[in-house]
Amino acid sequence: MDVEIVSKFLSTLSEDDSHSRRIVPWRPQTIEWDANDLNALAGEIPSYLKAYLPTQH
Repeated sequence: MDVEIVSKFLSTLSEDDSHSRRIVPWRPQTIEWDANDLNALAGEIPSYLKAYLPTQH
């Protein structure tokens, strides 16, 4: 698997933000990643997801 950082974004949330909708795993992502040559463990990735795979934690 080949993974690289595409870009980083400035977060305006404070480090001690404890709002229930902005804590891990729901904290907004500030890094855009590009991953190639991913292996599917079972089955196939649905064709409607070919442009975007959401982050799952």
